[in-house]
Amino acid sequence: MAWITGLAAVPSQWTCPGSEKSKEILENASKSHRMQFVEFSNEEKTSSLHGIIYNGEKNTFPWLFNDSLPERLPRCILYLNPNGATISAWFSSKSQQISEDLYKIGGVPRDLYEIGEIPIIMYDYEGTGLNREPLSWNKFYFPTCESVVADGETATQYAASRCDLVDIVGSSLGGGVATVALDRYLQKFPDHKQRFRLFNHDSFSTTAKVVLPIFPTIANWLAWAVGGLLDAESAMSSLVRREIPITVLYNQHDHVIPKGAQMAEWINHLEDKKNIYLIQEKLDHGHSDLTMWMRMGLSCAKDPFSLAKDPKKIRTNEYCRQFDEPSTPT
Repeated sequence: MAWITGLAAVPSQWTCPGSEKSKEILENASKSHRMQFVEFSNEEKTSSLHGIIYNGEKNTFPWLFNDSLPERLPRCILYLNPNGATISAWFSSKSQQISEDLYKIGGVPRDLYEIGEIPIIMYDYEGTGLNREPLSWNKFYFPTCESVVADGETATQYAASRCDLVDIVGSSLGGGVATVALDRYLQKFPDHKQRFRLFNHDSFSTTAKVVLPIFPTIANWLAWAVGGLLDAESAMSSLVRREIPITVLYNQHDHVIPKGAQMAEWINHLEDKKNIYLIQEKLDHGHSDLTMWMRMGLSCAKDPFSLAKDPKKIRTNEYCRQFDEPSTPT
């Protein structure tokens, strides 16, 4: 039953290009972007995951960068996709097209790089995009809620092996996966907690509440029974107790994650929120968009997202003062 619920939870397995087309798109993108193709796994995962480390356009500050990356990075972003996207989607939009086969990066990864100017590790969930091999008689694989969390934990372990400090950013499904995966990783490596920050973007408290928000207990039990429960709220409670720096970005008018299922709502009921920073978009925007207001909030945070900016100068900006007391969910 778990793979059936996975069909709904991870539609990118059947709506996005498979491995061959994804590789073609990304190889074309590498002509105008600095990116390193990577493969990683851990002792608990029998198969490897394929992804990239993105480090900006090739024509950006050429005197500061070359196409190669050192084996050890001082800081990086690990980005986890929403359920309807794979890496190739960020490089193949017609609106980002430069020429017949060249594209600019788009969407949330573009915004994150513009804010932080640090390398971004991206990967596709197993069974999607770069990690969806052509089906054959002896190879049938369908992602589930559990498998995408296992992938997230593998990616978190890889990011920790390459970077001293890791900002984990997840949008929609990726936000839930990032939250649970980071909690599982820190259960095994509790001494690593100083190396991580979590950015939960337009995500849910549990997958079940997205479907049945008015009966959360029944929804969670039913989802657990069929293998479709991704419980991000329990993991978030654990991360709060560990005092992990957490930023929650959310759209007040989210048309995908309904009221009663949004992570931001659930966090508002926690008594201890001192390590949580809330950034609320009040205008009506699309789900999983990193809006201008959210980008301003990331730049204005007391622990700024961007290393390229002086925190003292940032906090003196007039517009940043309105983020000193972030709004609570309504």
